[in-house]
Amino acid sequence: MFFELDTVSNDSYGVPFPVISNSKITGEDLYRQGIKINKFFNEKLLYLSKSTFNTTKNVMRDFLVWDAGSPNAYHIVCSRKFKSILEKQKLPPHKFYPAEIDVLGKTHNYFVLHYIQDYLQDIDYKKTQFRKAEILETEPIKKEFKIGEIKNYNEYQKLEKKAFKKDNWLYPTKLHFKDNIYYDIWGFQGTHIISQKAKEIFEKENITGIETKELSKTEFSYLNIVMPPFGGFNS
Repeated sequence: MFFELDTVSNDSYGVPFPVISNSKITGEDLYRQGIKINKFFNEKLLYLSKSTFNTTKNVMRDFLVWDAGSPNAYHIVCSRKFKSILEKQKLPPHKFYPAEIDVLGKTHNYFVLHYIQDYLQDIDYKKTQFRKAEILETEPIKKEFKIGEIKNYNEYQKLEKKAFKKDNWLYPTKLHFKDNIYYDIWGFQGTHIISQKAKEIFEKENITGIETKELSKTEFSYLNIVMPPFGGFNS
């Protein structure tokens, strides 16, 4: 079973506040331009701050959302406690950046997990299935491909390019990962997906600021994921 990892919308302290780039130190676009979906960043320390437009209580959570100016990449703003748990999970290629978060003049030491992963290159196409529909829609279905009909990543790219010209897209209904791939956390269409094992660990360790939803109860309910049991030898 898989779950969507998101920030909690409300908890006993109220609404968690978002963080933004500390533009007084970094400028407006340094992290947006530097932290890429397919490339790590060279900066050794990130400077963030609480949004000055946010009036919620200054209560720190283990998981914070990076709001305006956030990178176009898979990332998690995490406390030291959360980092120590995340780094014990099976992750895609990744990097932790130390970060300082300024909250009304007080500095909090955090980390930003940045991972690089493209599920379209991690799957076994012979066992994977796609559909075609209008862009960002899953219904009505314009075509359902047979399992294995799209044979590899290059063929997928060609078909996706043709579909895009007609305002369509290809989306998976069954993702079957390669036998040597296992992740506890990975990215799908801008969303963090986590394993049941990771979910249970986060709950046991009382990680604050997170909300998990069973994937079948989210907008990705159409998706069937097959991943080999824990023990895949990716690193």
